[in-house]
Amino acid sequence: MDIAINKISLYSLAPYIVKYLKDNDLYRTIVDRLHNSKYEIFITGGFIRDLLNSGRFSNDVDFTTDATPDEIKKLFYDKKFATGGEAFLVSFVDGVEIATYRRDVKNTGNRGECCVKRAKSLEEDLSRRDFTINAIAFSPITGEFIDLYNGVNDIRDSKINFIGNPIDRIHEDRERILRACRFIAVMDGSFGTVTFKALRENSYLVKNVSPERISLEIKKAMKIRNASNFFNSMRLIGCLDYVFPSLKNCFDKDGGPWHNETIYNHCMDAGDAIRSKYPLVKLTAYLHDVGKGVCSKIDNKDHKLKFIGHEMEGARLIEKELRRLHFSNDEVKKISGLISVHMNSFSKKLSKRATKRFLVRLEELNIDYRDWFRMFIADKHGNRKSRDFKFGEIRSFIGKVKYLFENENIFSIKDLAINGHDVMKTLDIIPGPKVGKILKAVFEYCLNFPGDNYRKFLLEYILTLDI
Repeated sequence: MDIAINKISLYSLAPYIVKYLKDNDLYRTIVDRLHNSKYEIFITGGFIRDLLNSGRFSNDVDFTTDATPDEIKKLFYDKKFATGGEAFLVSFVDGVEIATYRRDVKNTGNRGECCVKRAKSLEEDLSRRDFTINAIAFSPITGEFIDLYNGVNDIRDSKINFIGNPIDRIHEDRERILRACRFIAVMDGSFGTVTFKALRENSYLVKNVSPERISLEIKKAMKIRNASNFFNSMRLIGCLDYVFPSLKNCFDKDGGPWHNETIYNHCMDAGDAIRSKYPLVKLTAYLHDVGKGVCSKIDNKDHKLKFIGHEMEGARLIEKELRRLHFSNDEVKKISGLISVHMNSFSKKLSKRATKRFLVRLEELNIDYRDWFRMFIADKHGNRKSRDFKFGEIRSFIGKVKYLFENENIFSIKDLAINGHDVMKTLDIIPGPKVGKILKAVFEYCLNFPGDNYRKFLLEYILTLDI
């Protein structure tokens, strides 16, 4: 259910929220049991923020209460109960988070090392939160909104402001630097003046955030339609250089004679063109041309700016940066692989054999041809000088590729009738690059003459190769 927030007053939302909770059996049970047992119960965090920002009800409702984890466990004896540990005072009832009022007593700046204790009141709990937009509470009992830090106004103004002293908030949890940038993208907003100053002066602290937490924030940002605001905010406060230095290096760099936009702006436009349903492809689009930042060179013949080999250099740079941020091997392979082949093009004249050859390459990289095509279309959309393909062109190519994929076997090097051991034994050579080169040459031959792919012939054929 969506609600047009700008058409009704804030307090008119209360009946809608209460109804939403009552329509969910688990939410209704949590509210009723805590309230009937004389405990306080409020909704806080993202559910309220997102409802006020977008008018949409989230499926993720977080509660906060004065009940302790032990008391919560007893109340929900018939539900699946879990806890985040005594140090965090967070309980889970059938997967729904219920946090006990908390206050910080020790904070080193690393999220995992934060020590909290039970707070006496909701007000004390709200004061420890990061941004004003996340410190709005709602009582499902009275229908009252508790907004101690003008979070509602900040949502309406699309402003990101820290609660209290921004520098203290940053040093309490350095990941908040990235969270602030992500919320800018969520709200399509801007930083408050004091918050911006503190972030810009302390953005270097991002280098002390664990790689796992940085990569998690990046992945969360890819769920946002215009995630370019996430990268733009990082660049604005000065921390992009600590996260994706290769992308930072593209800012204000000439996109070349075939573009009207800078390399950086081209990447941002391309990324925004990918739906958040495909987060890894979306991230690829934001990073796909970083190799241009180091491959730019004026051609001596026509005196035009060119970026020869930028796709392979970009794949190398991004693979290195993603590994530093502890992305998984599969994620690194997919993103760097897509970058390495993003310059492959097509036309109506592209032969069936050439199309199959490219599909083989995608299979070797374990890339779905549809993901490559999404990247290809986004790359074109990011070109402000020559934007978007005609629908007929897209339909024609998809039809050709889909037919080949569904009706013919895509021959790959692993389908050869011989392997590396056969090559080494026949030629009496040791393992090394030469073995791979020979197999690749055999594979190229069999692409043109598939009928010759049988063991006896290929063992004789490799004896004729001069490699």
